[in-house]
Amino acid sequence: MTSTIHDLGYRRYSGERLSVRAAWSALFVQGLRVLFGLGRPARAKALPVFVLVFSSVPAVLTVFIASQAGLPIRHATYFTGVSILYVLFAAAQAPELFSRDQANRVLPLMFSRDLSRWHYASARLASMVVALIALALIPQLVLLLGGIGIAEDTIAVLQDRWKIILPILAVTSLSGVLLGSVASAVASFTPRRHFATAAIVGLFLVLGAVSTALAATDVISLAQAQLFNPLLQLDTVSRLLFDEPARRVARAAAHPLWVYLAAITASCVVAWSAIWWRIQRVNA
Repeated sequence: MTSTIHDLGYRRYSGERLSVRAAWSALFVQGLRVLFGLGRPARAKALPVFVLVFSSVPAVLTVFIASQAGLPIRHATYFTGVSILYVLFAAAQAPELFSRDQANRVLPLMFSRDLSRWHYASARLASMVVALIALALIPQLVLLLGGIGIAEDTIAVLQDRWKIILPILAVTSLSGVLLGSVASAVASFTPRRHFATAAIVGLFLVLGAVSTALAATDVISLAQAQLFNPLLQLDTVSRLLFDEPARRVARAAAHPLWVYLAAITASCVVAWSAIWWRIQRVNA
């Protein structure tokens, strides 16, 4: 028996071979495109647009009302009011990154090259975190710039309000890291996107219920019960960081800032560990 080798016309890749960093960057950018629906059908853009509009339009209205009534602009209060939108975004979009890859069985293709499991997990997580930070940052910038624009003495207000830039960056970064990490950790455990979304929303609801139940008992104080709810952690941190006189009473009744930062850090470490554990064991 003789064998015949057929030339099917395939040619080897002869271009420049990029580094692992380039592969990580490509995966990170692709993740951002998925999260915001870029290059995808209109229905994929519906949720990002919804969250952006309904978190930004109230900021514009707040600036308008402040300009007409002479009221101060409250950054901490505004973040508390729209934070649930970021939870919905994280719950719906994190499965698009982690669950979809498992469902479509593309992980073996990714791991067949120099891209390691750690690179994959970190790129996906970074995409989720950066997307949330961007969504949370835009309304805060609208409030900041709007408050400066409606002032009679723009220069004086600018010199007074530049100090608020650091709290804005801190609060938006903490919210993106915490919500993105928790949502990504849950989504990484199932290839079914709808299950992952329901589990993420359910987790935040359960943690909120546990915090409320503990606060209603005499076992622990209200300030201690806040530590069991990620949204209350972010809410309290924003109230502590933004120097708003109306919040001095709430600030005095809370733990020191470092306690909440430690709780957020602990939550993120647990979420990162869960992601790493899962990605190490997923079939690929």
